[in-house]
Amino acid sequence: MKSESRRCTGVESRLDRRLAAHQRAAVLEILARLRTNFGVILADEAGLGKSWIAISVAREFIWRGGEAEIIVPASLIGTWQREMDFLGLAVPISSHERLQRRLARAVGPAEKLVIVDEAHRFRNPARMRFAALCRLSLEAKLILVTATPFCNSLADLETLVSLVAADDSFRADGVWSSHESFLTGRPQWMRPIREKTIICRRAREAGIQLPRISERRIEFSLGDSWDVVRDAIADLELPMLPRPHDATMAKEFLELRYLSSPDALGDSIGRLGSFCREARKLARVGWSLERSQYRRIFGDGDEDHPIQELLFPGVWLDEISVSDEFDAQLQRDVRRLDDLRTMLQSVSSAKLACLHEVLLESRDAVIVFCSSIATAQRLFVEALELRPSGLITSRRARVEAGRRIGREQVIEAFTQGSIDVLVMTDLGAEGLNLQVAGRIVHYDLPWNPARVAQRVARSRRIGQRRASVESILFVPKDLTARRVYSILRRKEKVWNRWQELAADVMSLEARALPFEHSRACIPSRIPARAPQVLIAKWLDKRRLLDTQMGFLLSRRYRAGVERFLEELSSRDLSKIEIQAVRRVLVRELEASETDLSI
Repeated sequence: MKSESRRCTGVESRLDRRLAAHQRAAVLEILARLRTNFGVILADEAGLGKSWIAISVAREFIWRGGEAEIIVPASLIGTWQREMDFLGLAVPISSHERLQRRLARAVGPAEKLVIVDEAHRFRNPARMRFAALCRLSLEAKLILVTATPFCNSLADLETLVSLVAADDSFRADGVWSSHESFLTGRPQWMRPIREKTIICRRAREAGIQLPRISERRIEFSLGDSWDVVRDAIADLELPMLPRPHDATMAKEFLELRYLSSPDALGDSIGRLGSFCREARKLARVGWSLERSQYRRIFGDGDEDHPIQELLFPGVWLDEISVSDEFDAQLQRDVRRLDDLRTMLQSVSSAKLACLHEVLLESRDAVIVFCSSIATAQRLFVEALELRPSGLITSRRARVEAGRRIGREQVIEAFTQGSIDVLVMTDLGAEGLNLQVAGRIVHYDLPWNPARVAQRVARSRRIGQRRASVESILFVPKDLTARRVYSILRRKEKVWNRWQELAADVMSLEARALPFEHSRACIPSRIPARAPQVLIAKWLDKRRLLDTQMGFLLSRRYRAGVERFLEELSSRDLSKIEIQAVRRVLVRELEASETDLSI
């Protein structure tokens, strides 16, 4: 106890004095957990300074002789670099996107720490980025930073937990399988998981008073042009999308683009028309669209454009039957798209008029979020006529029409008051500190209520001096166009129920397990087709399964290790690969302080 006390005292003396009390407490808790765990999920409420906590942990890790690396969305590299400079830390920083192209070592130094910001982006185990993070976790301990550890269900949180803890890591606490615990959704069965892997505090628990959220809904009319646009979209034949589901999805997406703005729909149908023209030329000779041609059509488009995925090179042409009828259908679609684009040039937007009113009714700083780059560019031009404004999308950043500057310069201009309107796509809905804003305008509604919360959290955070932050939602009056709003509200009810359950899970006040469960040492349960079982059978068949390897393969491991084993279980192993398996598993158990004596 005395050595532990002296260690904590030494760490506290090295912490930056600018850290708040709740941040200092979190740093000490994370360091304590990393001594015996493979990682921690830092899930404090948005606005409580999680980046400062993570950077302070990295500083202490390096002081003790370790290595550190930070992985963040590409749009936040500049923000994290400023935070590191402010706190005196210099470590490599890279993006989520670059992570997917990296090859991790099978076994790296045990004293390496990797901080992953916006870790909820890794919640889908079927995505390539999750597999890349699994590979990286073999050589490092992880701090997964996110204010939204789940977006749709507790399964999202379970995926993040699997990166830092094995399924059977909590057997000594009476939980034989973390997966089964998440399926039951019972807080008392998930309490051991929470205590060992998750740090999550609400603002009130940290003694921080954040402003309340005041929500307002503004309804706008789409006018007669909405029916004309819907009919024109419905008439599209889209022969390059032979599956009915794909064609329906593409048409629904085009309708959503019009709900964003006529400019957004005009941009999409212009690209789709170009694609149809190229498709006609290539289909006649049986060629597929090359990547260079594809990039020329879609390369500078929106961050989230489903039609791009549906028409990816080498995909669409493989599933269609090229014929004279196919050519005629494409020709008719090109004509319809051209007519629709011409019509859109004369459409006036009542939605845009509503935004004018919002910008003129108050001089308070405003952030306007929209889903389309084309819409953002139009709103920026309109806002410039009313108030000093800035624009940030994934493609460009501006504070004056026609003059491009850096993204960080736009943010600085907004925070310092040189501009008081900031138009952004959802690129900016994560990680930015924009406390100067008193109003958040959701010009386009997202499908996921978690994204609404992320938008509002740009302003509702430490340093916000207002008592409340206004959240303004733009909603169409037309019943046929209210689908997104209706789905958002339905999802919001489900999301709120999950939030309540997650609050119970995250709360340390959850009732503990009964005595007989918490004291039981439950044996590990391994599925019959688990990769470690397949490897053990292969080794045993060739008389290569010794006592230690049998012990090592009779346990569950973190997602990264089990993915590593899965890759090897599908083929015959070489001596080098068998040695690599042994090294990885021995290191895992040594790091978790498991007794390896047989």
